[in-house]
Formats: sequence, C-alpha cells, structure tokens
Amino acid sequence: MPQVDPPKDILPVLSALAEWFNLQKVPYAIFGGVAIGLIAQPRETQDIDAVAWIDLVDLPVLLKSATDFGFISRLVDPQSFAENTRMVLLTHTE
Repeated sequence: MPQVDPPKDILPVLSALAEWFNLQKVPYAIFGGVAIGLIAQPRETQDIDAVAWIDLVDLPVLLKSATDFGFISRLVDPQSFAENTRMVLLTHTE
C-alpha cells in the first residue's frame, strides 16, 4: 500500500496538543481517525480524539494552560461537564 500523508492542517494542532500535554506532564494517548491515519491509510477527519489521565481538581489549571497552545473550551462550564461525563471538549484556534 502506498504511503499517504495525513492532512497537513491537522498536524500543527496535533503537535500543539502533544506539546501541551508533555509540558504539563499529562499522560495521554491519541486514538480515532488521526491515530489510524498516522499508522495506516489516512482518512478525512476534522477532530483529534485523545484520552488524558488527569485529576479533575487539576482541570482548571490545565484548561488555563491550554490557551497558551491555542486550545479553548467549547463549553461555558467545562468543569461541571467533565465531572458529569469525564470528557473535556476543546477547540483549537488555528
């Protein structure tokens, strides 16, 4: 199977996410379409799925640091949403 490069517009966002998590010392994993696209045949995707292991009491500080990497919450109250769903929904400004 020929090598196909992942979409170029998602790579800077993926890089920012990795840099943010690494600098904050947050264990994480990338999964979903982007992960598959990096190791196999890329497919059209507009999001990055990630799982991060954090304590919810640390979420406000983590979210504040997210803005330094271009990430902002998609919700008005991300803390309550995370406490109820164990998910944080972010968007990147790029």
